Amino acid sequence: MKDFIAQFTKQMLFDEKHVRRIGNDFFLVRPELAQTVQKIRLPPLSTGLYLGRMQEHVVKPSLDLLQSLAKTDAKKVWVNDKGAWMFVCRRPVIVESITKNEAKENDLVLVLNKHNECLGYGRFTGKEIKNYFDIGDFLRRERGAKRA
Repeated sequence: MKDFIAQFTKQMLFDEKHVRRIGNDFFLVRPELAQTVQKIRLPPLSTGLYLGRMQEHVVKPSLDLLQSLAKTDAKKVWVNDKGAWMFVCRRPVIVESITKNEAKENDLVLVLNKHNECLGYGRFTGKEIKNYFDIGDFLRRERGAKRA
């Protein structure tokens, strides 16, 4: 998780000692909650604030983690409504849909809409933003699970 965050900012979002890994999932656990979890004899399935999941050596961040990153000095790109829709549909966002840009070519960027909501992240190529992860991921996974 620390390496994933470091790709965006050098700022410390939280104390790393409060991050717990349960299986492939990462959680931010307040000390009071960690004490309570220790008193329970069964291992928890989840606890605290969900930060994301390690899947095939790639971090799939939570929306809470992305929103926290958006409050830092991370490189950000704001997109118009059409760009936001394209991004959430896993399409690249063309440069004409960018309304504000803090990135240089080849930067890893957070993609925000006009309301400063973080939609996900990707790589700014200079001509487009390649989508690496977006908020539509959860809905796509849910739709796939219902078909199975």
